[in-house]
Amino acid sequence: ASRNLQIIVQQGESSQRDATEAEALKLMEEGLRLLFDRGSKESILAARKKFEAALILLEKLGYKKEQAFTLFNIGKIDSNLGENQKALQYYNQALPLFRSIKDKAGEASALNNIGGVYWILGEYQKVLQYSNRALSLFSAVGDSSGKALTLSNIGQVYSDLGEYQKALQHSNQALPLFRALGNKKGEAVTLDNIGQVYSDLGEYQKALQH
Repeated sequence: ASRNLQIIVQQGESSQRDATEAEALKLMEEGLRLLFDRGSKESILAARKKFEAALILLEKLGYKKEQAFTLFNIGKIDSNLGENQKALQYYNQALPLFRSIKDKAGEASALNNIGGVYWILGEYQKVLQYSNRALSLFSAVGDSSGKALTLSNIGQVYSDLGEYQKALQHSNQALPLFRALGNKKGEAVTLDNIGQVYSDLGEYQKALQH
């Protein structure tokens, strides 16, 4: 009798876990739909609530990958809303989770976005610190898109710092990567950044060319 009772209890626990998992995944899907389908401030805030609710369930389940992904999305929302300190808080919670599951691409994305927040805050040395760590990881996993974006960002930081040769060096590394990927927006932004550097250097013909 005790053996049968044990089986029933285990089945009950499994059923409850399945229900929790289903609810967490549903909340994540609803959050993503609100985030990408509409784009209004109201829908973005509603998406954030969905992600927060999902996070509580994911922590109970111990699903680190999904937790990291959800924390990352909340960080992106907070950053877009201008809540920079909150964004840093969530990105910094996502970071060790990405590391624990050996998701280098996720870790690199979190590092890159942390750098982006510090850029908004004007803390350029921290931008370089996090962006260079992201660059190493993007290179390690062969993520050309992430590598190109990070190189371009680093180039812009050096431009803001007045270190024009380093700015050109990084931007010129990003440019062929964007072209190979067919990323015309990235290519255009990088060309514009290079043009601005040449303008700052007084090389106006090169500025116009870019």
